[in-house]
Amino acid sequence: MSGAVISGGKNAAALGCGDAPVLRERGQREVFCGLTGIIWLHRKIQDAFFLVVGSRTCAHLIQSAAGVMIFAEPRFATAIIDERDLAGLADCNAELDRVVARLLERRPDIRMLFLVGSCPSEVIKLDLSRAAERLSRSFMPKVRVLIFFFPDSQLEVPLARFVSRELGMELVEVGTPYLHRQHLAEEMALLPSDTMLSEGQDVERQIDRCIAAAPDMTVCGLGLANPLEAAGLTTKWSIELLFTPVQGYNQAADLAELFARPLVRRARLMV
Repeated sequence: MSGAVISGGKNAAALGCGDAPVLRERGQREVFCGLTGIIWLHRKIQDAFFLVVGSRTCAHLIQSAAGVMIFAEPRFATAIIDERDLAGLADCNAELDRVVARLLERRPDIRMLFLVGSCPSEVIKLDLSRAAERLSRSFMPKVRVLIFFFPDSQLEVPLARFVSRELGMELVEVGTPYLHRQHLAEEMALLPSDTMLSEGQDVERQIDRCIAAAPDMTVCGLGLANPLEAAGLTTKWSIELLFTPVQGYNQAADLAELFARPLVRRARLMV
């Protein structure tokens, strides 16, 4: 979400932007790793185990985001991909099968296993979808293997709906890595009809649009927050919206507070 301007009251524009044109950009991107999205799944699906297929950096990221010691395997573990795997010198499928078998031997209580990766199969030299099917056949009915890919948060449109309808904000631009009209049809039907939607990113052009619009608040990644703050804009770190449990109705107040904090901070600094 690249900007939201606080209005004096509820947005009076007609609802529904399902048929609105979408600005599609395919330039340089500035996004945070989508692996952070599994923190929500970890909290919502209490009986599931998550095996992150990636590098040691992926393991450290999840450990920091979830606040757990991933190497102690609470409900997380990592199948580390090293240089031999990436160079094609090792059979990644055989390696993954061995890791999963060893994990299930140590943890016979696991009934649902998610294979999680944020990199495409061309990069990690492993098709997680096919691997999940193969492992499910091997371990069913005792264990179900599922798979999730996370290109990014994909939460921008639902969050835009929330701040527009519940907080009375006027949306300047709502940017998302990928806009799936069918999946987001109900959310888009509740956005103001004049909402500007953008898919993908050309970060320099988007920064220029943001500075020109001078919104009261910009929701963005950590890499953009400091430069925009230096330009006089108030920012909200999008990563906080992933780490904080705000997906239920009873967390609506917590979500509203997350958006209020930057404005409160700015007001205090002005005093």
